[in-house]
Amino acid sequence: LPADQQLCTLQARDKKYKLSKSQFLSAKKLRDEDRIQLFLENNEKDFSRKDYLNYFKNISSATASRDLKNAVENGFILKKGDKKTTTYKKN
Repeated sequence: LPADQQLCTLQARDKKYKLSKSQFLSAKKLRDEDRIQLFLENNEKDFSRKDYLNYFKNISSATASRDLKNAVENGFILKKGDKKTTTYKKN
């Protein structure tokens, strides 16, 4: 399947949804947990904030930073490095 038609699973509270990547990314309001979950489902290697921003082209740099900070605080990802050399990996 083309990348934009690959199915992604989104769990919102007690319901699960299967959406294509393009449907998922075009949703008006995604919570930071939803973005992190989708990104981690489709990325197994270490990544940077820039990689996260490239995946979600419709979010700002500040939003990406907040998402990643919250994901670290909630134990979804681990942070390595500092400032420009920061990388993250799935926990």
